[in-house]
Amino acid sequence: MAKVKKIIAGWIIDGTGGPVYEKTLLNIDNGKIKSITNTEQKDYYDHDTLNLSEYTIFPPLVDAHVHLAMSGTIKKKNREHQLNAGYDEIKHNISNHIYSCLSHGIMAVRDGGDHCGHSLKFKKNNSNFLKNPMIIHVAGKGWYREERYGSLVGQPVAKNESLADLILKEKYDDVQHIKIINSGLNSLNDYGKETAPQFNLLEMKEAVNAAKSLGLKVMVHANGKIPVKISVEAGCDSIEHGYFMGMKNLELMAKNNVSWIPTTTPMKAFLEQIGTSSNDGKIAGLNLKHQIKQMEFAREIGVNVVAGTDSGGFGVNHGVSLIEELKIFSKAGYKINETIRCATTNAYRLLEIDSFNSLSIGNRLNFIATKGSPAELPYSLNDCSIFNNDGFVKSPISALRYTPRHCDVR
Repeated sequence: MAKVKKIIAGWIIDGTGGPVYEKTLLNIDNGKIKSITNTEQKDYYDHDTLNLSEYTIFPPLVDAHVHLAMSGTIKKKNREHQLNAGYDEIKHNISNHIYSCLSHGIMAVRDGGDHCGHSLKFKKNNSNFLKNPMIIHVAGKGWYREERYGSLVGQPVAKNESLADLILKEKYDDVQHIKIINSGLNSLNDYGKETAPQFNLLEMKEAVNAAKSLGLKVMVHANGKIPVKISVEAGCDSIEHGYFMGMKNLELMAKNNVSWIPTTTPMKAFLEQIGTSSNDGKIAGLNLKHQIKQMEFAREIGVNVVAGTDSGGFGVNHGVSLIEELKIFSKAGYKINETIRCATTNAYRLLEIDSFNSLSIGNRLNFIATKGSPAELPYSLNDCSIFNNDGFVKSPISALRYTPRHCDVR
């Protein structure tokens, strides 16, 4: 972008949740937005102007809940195989998953862990390559109580062991957050059934304090009223999933500034695979409907809701699944400017990303461009372009191929 001093944008969604700007001129100085004004006819003919008058631009997207080491395959044999495959095989899958994210405008992801720690190893092995703009935050391996749910993404905590002590003993190199599993999965046989918490309030408080002492954030897998309440009161940074947690917990999250990642796409994907004729399908549909109601309430009371897909889960493919997640935000009453905020600045706040920001005066210029008006979103993410203030332009992004040796993993 070194030679570009002006950008004509058909529409700007700035990421703050504010109104959409139309027919706008961005003046660029030293890689930053100097001013935002209305376009004039003469601007179209300036040699240093980039004409995106037929495009909508917005800040780089974030998928705040992924599992890079896993694919979204629905084949049982393949799902079982990838859980035990070695790093030399999985690293190629991770590379492809990163490519899929970038090709849909996702420039940062937050990984929820895998029991082999492949995502963390991939990040370590590729941390010196800074050509492409992909930020990866990883947990490595999550933590779960022995004999409870969690073996897919974590390591067990024996009944006689302290979660906090284990967290303090672990070596954290290039890790940004701790993943704790504090409930089970959602039932597809008994609507609204809640599982018991895996860790009590004291255990969770000690674990959160241990993580904070190491400068690490805490993401908690939690469904149901009691597991979520314990996690929020313990001081976690985010609740992952949060099905059937109830309105009181959402109010507590708003008060305590705890973020929520609803991850609705897996339930929708499961529903699409099995249909609504079976009991499982009916329950999945009801689960999704209830989650959307919770999202509506979270919007009303100001919870910091962040978009995350849980990609790598059954039927949840990396990159493209963010489109499905954002569509569900729309069903929950979020306007497109609010939806984009949940996938951009809300996520930047949670992940403490300072290299991306809203498209506001004085901020660095990093953005995604999609053809057409905001009404085309999120479908138009299937063909998007990435722009950054280092002069790196990719268009069309779908024609590019990303490999580990080309990946900027920070």
